[in-house]
Amino acid sequence: MLLTTRRSYTGFLLTLLMLCSISASATNKPSPSGFEIPDSEVLQIQSKQLGRSYDIYIKLPPSYFDKGNQLRKYPVVYLNDGLYSFQLASGITHAAMINRAMEHHILVGISYSPSDRPFESRRRDFTPKTEDNPNGEAEQYLGFLKQELFPLVENRYRINSLRRAYAGYSLGGIFGLYALFEHSDSFRYYLISSPSIWFSNRWVLKKELAVAKETMDINAELFMGVGAFERPAGSNDDYNKPTPINMVKDFGLLYDQLEQRNYPSLRLNKQIVEQAHHELTYPTVLTQGLYWLLPGEKYQK
Repeated sequence: MLLTTRRSYTGFLLTLLMLCSISASATNKPSPSGFEIPDSEVLQIQSKQLGRSYDIYIKLPPSYFDKGNQLRKYPVVYLNDGLYSFQLASGITHAAMINRAMEHHILVGISYSPSDRPFESRRRDFTPKTEDNPNGEAEQYLGFLKQELFPLVENRYRINSLRRAYAGYSLGGIFGLYALFEHSDSFRYYLISSPSIWFSNRWVLKKELAVAKETMDINAELFMGVGAFERPAGSNDDYNKPTPINMVKDFGLLYDQLEQRNYPSLRLNKQIVEQAHHELTYPTVLTQGLYWLLPGEKYQK
């Protein structure tokens, strides 16, 4: 595994900034500086297991460098679709942690493989291999996380390895459910938004049934959310966008199945985001899910 480091979150904008500098020099105008997320770092991993590289975005909590915290270990939240979700989570959590509304934790965003187009990367990495999806590599991708990424991050930063969280949406939601049902000990907390339960003829519903026959318990905390508009046109009174898949119905089927199991160690919660379609659901679910999973002193009971 090869590792390179780039300080701040502006590393992937380097080419753009160089072009801006050339333009500014030609016109004798000052070069604009890129926006940086405080206490963030960009790492690049060349995975031996997958034969691909990934950019990894790290953000440390406000208290990480405080005097007296040298021995403190933090929960960690891993986010897929890192180019989008890392910036989103950084904004959501910063003030919440400062104001003690959310427990201080470390964010780790995982990019797409740069050798692929985003959809190709996430379709391969986030989905399991099934009869009609022979190229799914969720098992291999989870192995990369557990065997390469987790050790790297946990050796580099002060992390409580018993308090790993995963946050993903859409196909990333399916990956989270795959990890929960196949290797539930990969994470302690699961935050799943708008999961693509339709994938591979509702594979995840069948998988949950199989798991229920094999185990008496799942030791995890699961927060799930979906947008109220994530269903076909005609099923909403005030929304007519054609949506061929009823994700709300599928979501309800899975949640009801899990709730009826009465797993002793599975803590469940859900949210239906009103007047939200697929693209707008994740910010709300991520916010509410993190508050529920990692409440700060202000809201702890």
